[in-house]
Amino acid sequence: MEVCSPCGSRTALLLDRAEPLVRDSPALRVTAASLRGAYELEHGSLETAYDVLVSAARTILRDEPARALEMLLRAADAAWWSGRLDRAAELGTLAAASAFDFLGPGAAEADDAVIALKEAATTDVNLMEPLIACARARCTEGEIVGALRQVFGEYTETPRF
Repeated sequence: MEVCSPCGSRTALLLDRAEPLVRDSPALRVTAASLRGAYELEHGSLETAYDVLVSAARTILRDEPARALEMLLRAADAAWWSGRLDRAAELGTLAAASAFDFLGPGAAEADDAVIALKEAATTDVNLMEPLIACARARCTEGEIVGALRQVFGEYTETPRF
């Protein structure tokens, strides 16, 4: 037996009334969609929550990546709980790719910083500046170590007994 909360029904009513009022403002429309998705996730249809959250996230992905990622992860929750594991996995992959692409300065800047580090490592230049540039470009530790390993090789300690 499903119990309808009076608070939940009032929330749905307010969200329904807000939709025509926010039509002309993209920012408010996305906020209303985010609220609708969160409400549907808790009290309503998981399919509706999924659709609303994915649509809102795609709208703001480039301008507000952190908020869009939060919506994508909520949508993945909705897909998971509704038994749509394929959708949940797809959104998890999309969220990971989006975080990588949109939260940092970009893959191109990171690649350029790693290339500059490799070039500097082949000379007698102090490596601190290229290392700092790599950190600012959000290169991973593995990328930095891998670049230096290509130039200097891998150190293996001589065993001493």
